[in-house]
Amino acid sequence: MRLSKRIAAVALAAVMAVSMLTACGGGGGGSNGGSSSSGSNNGSSSSSSSSGSASSGSSSGSSSSSSSSSSSSSSGTTTDEGTTTLSKSRTGVIVNNVLRSGQVCIVLVEDEYDKENKTYPQETLALSGKSMYHKTANESGNIVFSEFIGDGKTNKCYVVLYPESAEYQSAKKWHTEQGYNTDKMTVPCYEEYPYDPDQAGVSLSNFDQNQKVELGTYTYKKNGAVYHSETVTDKYGDKSIYCYDNSGSLKLLVERTVDKETGTVDESISIVKSITYSVNPSLFKLNPNAKKLDELIVAPNK
Repeated sequence: MRLSKRIAAVALAAVMAVSMLTACGGGGGGSNGGSSSSGSNNGSSSSSSSSGSASSGSSSGSSSSSSSSSSSSSSGTTTDEGTTTLSKSRTGVIVNNVLRSGQVCIVLVEDEYDKENKTYPQETLALSGKSMYHKTANESGNIVFSEFIGDGKTNKCYVVLYPESAEYQSAKKWHTEQGYNTDKMTVPCYEEYPYDPDQAGVSLSNFDQNQKVELGTYTYKKNGAVYHSETVTDKYGDKSIYCYDNSGSLKLLVERTVDKETGTVDESISIVKSITYSVNPSLFKLNPNAKKLDELIVAPNK
């Protein structure tokens, strides 16, 4: 069995979301963070000159709230207070910072509890030129679960699983049950794939200065904090809501999607831990301790 392609797809989608965030809207430094999730492995966007009043309130990354809850149990509500263009918004200022540097690194902490890994996952999403990176770790970030590395120079990508993750242990169990010798499965394992930055949509150039932004407030029901909000709606009706405190720091990223068949609104909340406009080149280097899965298992009767 090979590493889950679902993990690769989820990681790629997550980093592409960063590309969209930095191209169509982004955020300033905040505190405490979360969004995105690694898949299961087995056989695995102030209101520039907005006049709306919003009290700041420190966001907390603890406690659980489904990142995919229906509108009836939504974790927040917004109140529109007018519109502006992206170029005149707080988000637009952040976007320009990213465009100038050509890099961005966002650290978030998942608002939804990961029952398998028993934590609120911390996500690190980065872009530098045509290279992309995504890491999933525990809430404090000191235990890594998985990585996706897309190297724009070599056109290779790596999907890496770490022994501490539920996905890795699930893969180990499966192989053991199939008769493989898995004694060597104590180090990170990876799969290598071709990587086409253009096809993956890695770009910081798609920036519409005149894009409409709705101004308002967003109340985070978990702790009652009220933020200045900027909402961008895409052609499918899905909304990206960027929530800022009074100091202008981005605190929450909220995504609202509409099911085209049922009309159900799902809401995903990410608490922003940090955003920087430089990326450590080491992120795009494969862990030297990682081995290909085939090197860590011995097939039956061998």
